This record gives sequence, structure tokens and C-alpha cells, in this order.
Amino acid sequence: MQAQLAYARCMRAHGVPDFPDPNSNGSGFQGVPAGSSQMTAADHVCHHLLSVGAHLSPSQWQHALGQLVKYARCMRAHGLPNFTDPHADNGGVVFGGDIARSSPQYQSANQACQHLLPKGE
Repeated sequence: MQAQLAYARCMRAHGVPDFPDPNSNGSGFQGVPAGSSQMTAADHVCHHLLSVGAHLSPSQWQHALGQLVKYARCMRAHGLPNFTDPHADNGGVVFGGDIARSSPQYQSANQACQHLLPKGE
């Protein structure tokens, strides 16, 4: 459930303000807004959180957060100086800040840095 909360908060932080929290039983999301280009872009940024946190222990989750910090540093080094480090948001993780994910600069930086994103177990 921690991974789903992180994903929902990430989606909201990346332009899908009405994305819901997961169901109370952790079996998914109810009332997901209709797909849009913003939803697709946000999912591109946030989807790794679902696989990363699904079966991780607290120490593994901390390691994954460390990887997100490395990714954020890489994004800054590749021309996005305002790309924020991950931070806790009511049990979830938010990072990146208000960056246009469709911009060529973001796409180039993401391509250079995506190898730093945590991998699913």
C-alpha cells in the first residue's frame, strides 16, 4: 500500500490533481480520471513507484529513495537546475517539481538519467 500511496501522490504532484489515493484494502484505485496527455506524462514519471515499493522492506524502501536522490541530482546536472530531490508527502514520495515533462530538455535529461531510477523487485 505504501507504493500505491507514493504513486498517487506523485501523480498529483505531476499534474493530475484529482488522482485518488488507493482503496483502503490496497487493491487499486477507484475514480481514476480519464486518460490525458498529462496523465500519460505523469505516469511516465511515477510508474516506477508501483513496482519499486510493492515488496520492499523499510530498508529497501530507503535504498530506493536514495536512488531517487541520485536520479534528481543527475537531472539537475543535465540541465534541469530546479529538479527537486524526493521528499515525503503524507507517506508518499514527491520529486521533480514543476518541470515540463514534454520539453526536449526534460526528455534528454531523463534519457541520460533513467538508469538511476530504482528497479522493481
